[in-house]
Amino acid sequence: MQIAEDNERPLNRPDKIYITGDSMGGHITAAAIEAETMANANNKTSYAGAVPRCAVLGGEAEFDYLGNFTFAAQHAADLGPDSFPPQFDQAAIDAVLWNQPPPTFAEIENETDQPADPTAAGLVLQNIVQDLSGGARPAFVQGFRGPRYHTVMSLGGNDGTVTGILARNLFDNTKVQYDVDGNPDTVSDAEMMFNDSILRVNADPNANPPQPDGLRWIPRINGEISVPVVTLHNLGDMFVPFRHEQFYRKRVEANGNGDLVVQRAIRSSPHCDWRAAELIEAFQAMVDWEQNPGNPPAGDAVSRDAISDPDYGCQFTREQRDGIPACGA
Repeated sequence: MQIAEDNERPLNRPDKIYITGDSMGGHITAAAIEAETMANANNKTSYAGAVPRCAVLGGEAEFDYLGNFTFAAQHAADLGPDSFPPQFDQAAIDAVLWNQPPPTFAEIENETDQPADPTAAGLVLQNIVQDLSGGARPAFVQGFRGPRYHTVMSLGGNDGTVTGILARNLFDNTKVQYDVDGNPDTVSDAEMMFNDSILRVNADPNANPPQPDGLRWIPRINGEISVPVVTLHNLGDMFVPFRHEQFYRKRVEANGNGDLVVQRAIRSSPHCDWRAAELIEAFQAMVDWEQNPGNPPAGDAVSRDAISDPDYGCQFTREQRDGIPACGA
């Protein structure tokens, strides 16, 4: 409003404000409508609805995922970790995990990328990451073998303070069962050995406390909401994995707010990879719903059983992506 006035283009104050954003912006979007945020925000804004996209809906759980990915990669390569923060040689890890490593973003831009080819140890990591990121689903393999592997490995090995955002360690893997063989219902001897031998780290329970004004360094997503939400998430996203949608569903339902959230999956692998129609339809669906509360839009179930369907994500995907299995194939 002030910017418009300064440029002699005054605007009427809106009757309603909606919020949307990608990735960290998606985290901000989801946090902005939380009861904890509304109670403690320095500059309070009431939003009528929200569309968080490829969002960190699990909040602090994102940093456990990044740490677990790195720990599992190093351990699958039989190179540790032996201490925390972990010290590792990325080139040495890649030499064990890949016959042909995933392409970097520069290689993709230069059209020199080659299909990634994991070794047996690399397939162990693939199984583990599939479980950590939400379960078996379309586009997962393409995401795991894509350039975001390098992004996660470069960020996952921090010291648990999220590169200094926090004063204490947030990472915890004491209760994680790493799924070595891709079968989460059984525990093989190899899986037991992997889990018994990997380094375990305890988080400081007060790593992300409320500050004196009530705010946190990393805002919590508790599922305490009162406005309609439509989410959008890529199935093969390896940076902010689809599991965040499962965390969010569990939390909103635990707070009796499951009927305020509709979730949609897109069959693509890059982080925040959308087509214009997918974005427009999601936002319009939220607005229509907010203005007609008794008519929620269509969405996708996000349970592990639901996402394992080979045609999962077809309902709202508006363009077939290269390398992703086609619907009905």
